[in-house]
Amino acid sequence: MEPRLLISIVIDNSAATQGDKFNNLKTSLYDFWKLLKTSDAKNIEIEIVTFDEFSPKVIKKFRDEDFDINQLEAFKMPFLGKAIDLSLKNLLDRQNFFVSHDVETYKPWLFVLTDAYSFDDVDQAVINLRSSLENSQILYMPFILSQKKIPENVENLAKAKRFMRIKDNAYESFFNWFFSMAEKRAKTPVGTPVKFDRAGFEGWAVL
Repeated sequence: MEPRLLISIVIDNSAATQGDKFNNLKTSLYDFWKLLKTSDAKNIEIEIVTFDEFSPKVIKKFRDEDFDINQLEAFKMPFLGKAIDLSLKNLLDRQNFFVSHDVETYKPWLFVLTDAYSFDDVDQAVINLRSSLENSQILYMPFILSQKKIPENVENLAKAKRFMRIKDNAYESFFNWFFSMAEKRAKTPVGTPVKFDRAGFEGWAVL
């Protein structure tokens, strides 16, 4: 079996991402998934975590062959800390599953796309993230979907790793870049590093 690339994505579906902004994000996410489905890199597994009511919700599990994009509903409650913790736990659990079955894995990816507003305390998520990063267990890339100031209760998360801002409604460009990097990683030997070139962020990100 080819080495597995495990990717978990936390997607903000709170009231902050309503209207055209949310519809564009939703469409771009599903187009990204369709690109992965048609790619010849069949060793990529994706999990998608969103907000629900008082807890996060997994709308696409690693093992699922497909998912219903309409499960991504707007106006949900942003418990960002819980969502990141669930995403990180499931990501490492899935990796451990493959390791226990003697299947090689790339370093797992955790991507977070958020408006940065959260109802809960993110401090425990920060502790768990920092532990994983210090042990080089994951690749973590956080992105912010707005131009507003990061709230005080989320500042520790921003200190763990600085958010990169996605320009207004540049979600299609972001996900096209995301797909190209995932496909590149999945086709490269495990021991060979794949660099995230600064030029790749041009046009859609504010670094």
